[in-house]
Parts: sequence; C-alpha cells; structure tokens
Amino acid sequence: YSRSPDGSRGSTAGVEWLDFEPCMNCRIRDAAVVVCMGGYNTLCELAAQGKPALVIPRTVPRLEQKMRAERWQARGLVQMLCDPEFNAVTLGSMTLSMLNQCQRPREKLPLEGLDNVTEQFRALWGAPTPCTMETDHAPSLCV
Repeated sequence: YSRSPDGSRGSTAGVEWLDFEPCMNCRIRDAAVVVCMGGYNTLCELAAQGKPALVIPRTVPRLEQKMRAERWQARGLVQMLCDPEFNAVTLGSMTLSMLNQCQRPREKLPLEGLDNVTEQFRALWGAPTPCTMETDHAPSLCV
C-alpha cells in the first residue's frame, strides 16, 4: 500500500511513502529516481551509487541542506526544487521527467578521499614509499 503524507493509506500506483527505512542504501540502490531532502549521508550514498535525485532541501532551522543542494545542482549531480516553485504539480512533473529521461548525474564525484589524503601527506613529509599493512579495508597512512 501507499501512505499519503498525512498518514492515510492511499493507492497511488508505483508510489510508496515511508516513515522510516532501516536500509536506506538498499532503497536507493533499487530506485530509478530518489526524491530526498538533501542530508549529507543521503547525498553521499546517491553519489556512491550514481543515482539521479530530486532534492527538496529543508531551509528551517538551517540553510545547510539548501546550500549543499545548490552546489550539487551546479555540478549536475542532482536537481533541486524549493520554494517558491515547490508544489505538488511541479514535484510530480519533475519526478516524471527524471524517470522518463533515465539520466545519471553528469559528473561522478571522486570517492577516494583516504587515498588522496595519504598521497598529500606523503608529498608533504617526503615519504618515499607507502607503508603496507595487512588490512581488509581502506589503505592506512603510516607516520
């Protein structure tokens, strides 16, 4: 079933309202288009998975989500919708348009932050060779 924003059950085909999702990255992985508010973790997951997104940022009590969404939109990573354009008709048409276009974000963010930091520290300290550590995860910086 679908749940409308007021909590009542509806039956809009193909639309599902969620109050909480314990595995958000699973939902994002399975989505064709993601409509979200633009929190830091959500946008990082979108970037990692290369999913198209329509961001409707919260602007109260802080502008953090809007500022982030503006920058991501300028880079072609998301589309943004906020006041005064935000209404049900615009939301519906933008979402349908994105579904019909099936476009991935035009830019892929580099997600190798630890590797880049490691190389910058090596260059700064003049370390000639990387250290090696037995690990199943990201590379480590040995000082």
